[in-house]
Amino acid sequence: MKKFFRLVMLTFLITIIAVPIAGCSNKKNESAAELRQEKIKKNRAAWDKKVKNADKAYLISGEDLTQVFPQTMKQLKKKNDFVIQGTIINYRKKEDITMGDETIASIYVDKVIAGSKSLKGTYIKTTLPHGFAMSDDMNVTFDGDGDNGPNTEKFYWSNDFPLPKIGSQIITGITSNKEYLKEYPAVREEMEKFKLADSKSYYIKNPMENFWVRNNKGKYVINNKDIRNIDRGSDNFALVSHLFELTKQLDEKY
Repeated sequence: MKKFFRLVMLTFLITIIAVPIAGCSNKKNESAAELRQEKIKKNRAAWDKKVKNADKAYLISGEDLTQVFPQTMKQLKKKNDFVIQGTIINYRKKEDITMGDETIASIYVDKVIAGSKSLKGTYIKTTLPHGFAMSDDMNVTFDGDGDNGPNTEKFYWSNDFPLPKIGSQIITGITSNKEYLKEYPAVREEMEKFKLADSKSYYIKNPMENFWVRNNKGKYVINNKDIRNIDRGSDNFALVSHLFELTKQLDEKY
C-alpha cells in the first residue's frame, strides 16, 4: 500500500512540474512566432516599397526543359542535402554584383522534409534568381556588351522565377554552400563578401523547377509560371509531367 501511495504521489509531482514547463515552452514558441510575424510585416513593407519605386525590366524566360532536374521525391532528396518547408523572412539586395541578377533571401525552416532535423527552427541564407541589378551589368550579361544609356539600377523580373512575397511559405531543396565552395576558392571569396559562405548559407540547385510556393488558396504550386501554366497538350508538357505529380504529392502531404 505504501509503495502504491508513493507511486501515486510521484506521478502527481511529475505531472504538476511538467505542466508548467510545457506551458512555458508553448508560450515561448507563441512569442517567437509573433515576433517573426512582426518582422515579416516590417520587412515586406520595406522591400515592397523599394520594388514599387524602382525602374523595372522584364526578362524573357530562357527555360530549357530538356535539362535533367529532379521530378520525383526520391530524386529531389538525392540531389540535395536537405528538402525543407520554410517561410521567407526577408530579402536583401546583392550589392555590387556583376554578370547577373540575384536576391539574398533569409528563410526560417519550419519543417525538414529530408535531411538532418537539426535544421528545423533555424534561419538560413540563400540566393534567389532575379531582383535588383545595374543595367550595364545586365546588358553585358545578355548582349555581350553594354549600351550607351545611363547605368541605372533596375528591378529585373521574369515569369520563370517571380520572387515570392516576403512571408510566403515555400518548399525547396538546398545544399550547403560551405561544403560546395571548398572546391571553388575564387567563388568562395566572392560569396564571403555577401556572408554567404558560412554554415548557415545554402544554395538551390534547380530554382526554376524545384521551388514551390503556397498560393492564396493554401495549395503548393510550382513557382515558375511558365511551367505552371504550360499547355497540357503541348510536346513540352511531357518533359515536366512528373513534376506536376511531385507537386501534387507535396501539396497533399505538406
